Amino acid sequence: MEKAIEAKNRGNAAFSAKEYDKAVEAFTEAIQYDPDNYVLYSNRSAAFASLGKYHEALEDANSCIQRKPDWPKGYSRKGAALYGLGRYEEAVAAYEQGLQIEPNNEALLQGKQQAMNQSSSHSTTSRGGLFGPETMAQLAMNPTTRKLLQDPSFMQILKEMQQNPSAIGKYLQDPRVMQVLSVLTGMHFDTSQSSSEPFTQEQQPPKEQEEENKDQQPTTTTTTMDTSVPSQQTAEENSQPSVTESAEKKQALEEKNLGNEYYKKKQFQQAIEHYNKAIELDPWNLSYLTNRAAAYLEMGELDSCIEDCQKAVDWNKEYNLRTDYKIIARAYARMGNAYAKKQDYDKAIECYEKSLLEYHDDKVYSKCNEMKKLKKKLEEESYIDPELSKVAKEEGNNLYKQGQFPEALQKYTEAIKRNPKDPVPYSNRAATLTKLGQFPSALADCEKCLQLDPQFVRAYARKGAIHFYMKEYHKSLDAYQQGLQVDPNNAELKEGLQKTLSAIAEQQRSEKPDEEQIKHAMADPEIQKILMDPVLQNLLQEAQSNPSCIQKAMSSPGMAAKIQKLVAAGILRIG
Repeated sequence: MEKAIEAKNRGNAAFSAKEYDKAVEAFTEAIQYDPDNYVLYSNRSAAFASLGKYHEALEDANSCIQRKPDWPKGYSRKGAALYGLGRYEEAVAAYEQGLQIEPNNEALLQGKQQAMNQSSSHSTTSRGGLFGPETMAQLAMNPTTRKLLQDPSFMQILKEMQQNPSAIGKYLQDPRVMQVLSVLTGMHFDTSQSSSEPFTQEQQPPKEQEEENKDQQPTTTTTTMDTSVPSQQTAEENSQPSVTESAEKKQALEEKNLGNEYYKKKQFQQAIEHYNKAIELDPWNLSYLTNRAAAYLEMGELDSCIEDCQKAVDWNKEYNLRTDYKIIARAYARMGNAYAKKQDYDKAIECYEKSLLEYHDDKVYSKCNEMKKLKKKLEEESYIDPELSKVAKEEGNNLYKQGQFPEALQKYTEAIKRNPKDPVPYSNRAATLTKLGQFPSALADCEKCLQLDPQFVRAYARKGAIHFYMKEYHKSLDAYQQGLQVDPNNAELKEGLQKTLSAIAEQQRSEKPDEEQIKHAMADPEIQKILMDPVLQNLLQEAQSNPSCIQKAMSSPGMAAKIQKLVAAGILRIG
């Protein structure tokens, strides 16, 4: 908890200094230490929003609400994130949820009003198609504006106008903006002159009330789009592609096919060159980007592979491209493969799981499981320390002697993790589990101990005692007899064997059979196998009218062993 508080304080300090990346990193660390602290998710949501990462901000806002549904601030965070995503009606709904908890909350009231105003403005503008979801596709498919999308500074302006149409007035003197308006509206604008018509002041995402642990509330910012690799987006349904655009798409497909041929020949650099041309001709087909990522992966250029896949995912989400979910799944899977080769198993697992959410693929599912097993194995191996194992074992022994069995159990478990090849902690833990009445787990530890060291006599004794407590006398006999084969003079084994034989004799003398014991024995596969023996079945049937036939059958060593098993298990009673 102290580490969580320390990381949280670092996050707050970074946030106050407007170092939002560092704030996110610190809050993430704090969440790892204190994953149920709703304030940490609220803080990180604010930091993400300040970076313009509204999808992440929304996820954290939802996590905050899930942990503290009666806290108004969570709904304020959610409203701000939805506002930043341009989902104004949903933002209004989020603010209203918060107001149901605290009707006079100033931040919620202000946020709701701004979202309502923007929703109305956005609705009017969207009907005109000027800033609808297909804007980027329309501009990218037009030869006169396509190059503009490669200019990060212009993309910053364009995104600002997308989010806040009233900001157009600030940029009407920019001929690039006039060129975009010409393409989007179909009207011709004279770019040599600028409009002097004033526009209303740019609207900002709603400000929020300060948190108790923050000096200031973050203001949302806009991130510059990475346009080095464009993404796939469909044009408006009622628009018709030009002859030039159709030709470019056809040529792009040809380049992709050439790239695939080189890929099959393992000539990956040549494949990448053709994929580059395909992307340049048809930037909205994300499959070209994932194909290039596959080539990078084969060449061992893992960072380039990850970059291409991440761009495909980001652009699909950012511009609502509605790309086939299988392509997005493929992007995540290839990122997972790249991270696996980088031995970043956490990232690899995360990517595989995201891929499976998009589309279930058995191969990806298998890779994900293999990665989880490998990660677990490496974590266990890195934890091994024989010296610390000895320390934990001795601490467990002291606690056991004091009768503190739950605490001793923890120490023996720690000793096993530190040195899983040492049979002694397994035997000691079996004794502790027996004291706690956890017999099946205790038996499993005895078996593991004997697997590591078949000569470990104490494990045979403990195994026999556990079976005795469970009234599995036939198994108890086996354990003691196996132990005596290792150490014929062991007093503990001899005593256990004699005690078991006495219990079997007492069981035979009892007038009333132990129904629970018999039921339990009948579920034992070994007993079931014996009862399935046709010779034994005939013998038991004959014994109903001639009990002496049992004694006669005992002259055969094989049959005698089976009969003794049934007697010890309480199933067969002989006089």
